[in-house]
Amino acid sequence: AGPAAKGTFVTANAVPGKFPLIQDIQKVVYGAGKGNLQDPTRIGSVYYNRGVGAAAMWVEALKNAQRIANKPGKTVNGKEYRDGYEALDISEAKLKEIGIQGMLGPFKMSCAKHDGSERFRVMQWDGKKFDLVSDWEAAPDPAYIRKLIEESALKYATENKITPKKCS
Repeated sequence: AGPAAKGTFVTANAVPGKFPLIQDIQKVVYGAGKGNLQDPTRIGSVYYNRGVGAAAMWVEALKNAQRIANKPGKTVNGKEYRDGYEALDISEAKLKEIGIQGMLGPFKMSCAKHDGSERFRVMQWDGKKFDLVSDWEAAPDPAYIRKLIEESALKYATENKITPKKCS
């Protein structure tokens, strides 16, 4: 919406910016003439960074899965990958190691908790870009959000004849 949206507030679970990992991708991939990004101005945008953040978590989950299943550098199956995903512990130190500290909020997953950091930052559109106007904020009613997630998951499982996994 450009200038017409000036002053609008939004929330995001990933924030814009050229974090170290984003800079590495820009240099190693696009700088080498690889990749198929049609609009290089999107590098470092909220949407671009959200995708990079998701991919980084997939890689971390895979590394966990290979470690847990004792399959370093080898293919894992779906159950092993799920175990690796449920073992994610994305601390500030891990975010820094990956090169995305400040881009995402820290979080920990488990069998019973697949919903990420449950944190967001508020940004305001200045007519050309989003400016961060808050630190990482917790969801105002996590119990309500959790209830919606569980209801949706149960509905999906019922419709698709899936027996939900029991967490210990």
